[in-house]
Amino acid sequence: SSGINAEWPLRPGSYIPMAALAAVIIFAVVFMINFMVPIYMWGVRKMGTISWLVTFCSVLILGIEYGIGVGVGFDLLLVVAKNLRPETHIHDMGEGVILVEVDSGWNYLSVNYVKEKVEEALYWQRKRFLFSHSTTVNAIVLDMSKFSELDITALESLKGLHEDCKTEKILLFSVGLSSELVEDALAFGIVIPNFPTAPEAVTAARTEIGIAIALHERVAQTAAAAAAAVADAAGYGTFGTEDSAKQPDQ
Repeated sequence: SSGINAEWPLRPGSYIPMAALAAVIIFAVVFMINFMVPIYMWGVRKMGTISWLVTFCSVLILGIEYGIGVGVGFDLLLVVAKNLRPETHIHDMGEGVILVEVDSGWNYLSVNYVKEKVEEALYWQRKRFLFSHSTTVNAIVLDMSKFSELDITALESLKGLHEDCKTEKILLFSVGLSSELVEDALAFGIVIPNFPTAPEAVTAARTEIGIAIALHERVAQTAAAAAAAVADAAGYGTFGTEDSAKQPDQ
């Protein structure tokens, strides 16, 4: 009748206040928190640190379930963005050879971006050639060592680049393609010399360019010699005709 629970007092340990339970949990996990990790991550991978901060703040504001969901969604956006615009490095290896390195794979999301970067490199190399009379682009080496697969869109783009290089009389080489990807390219009608390392491909490109230049010079010399011989023969025939025409007057 007094409103007091009949089971009071409770047994020791059967009831823990929420404040005490929270203090126990905080004391247990406080030593697991290391705020130096984001600092180290920022020096290695800035986008990973941003993802960590987004997830951390989301958990504090929205709770564990929604915060983790926001973090997963943000990471997915980062993955899609990286595939849309992968880091592409263009290196001038000299003697008309450029090396194209793509940090991630080549798929339907990134084919247009990578192709635009290659075309942009060709444009600037040719523009520099026009203004400085340096060596124009004679060979392209595609570093595909980080490619795990080539979908149909990537194969179509690679085939288009191969045909463009044939039209422009530019040699095309690949680096690091697996045997399966080479078979896929062959089945799609793409025949590109593949090398295990980039230095080997660059050396082969320089050799092919040197042979092509030597053949071109040899053909030009042969044509010049032939033209000179024809000119000499024409001059000799004209002199003989005039001389024979003047002999009766004597």
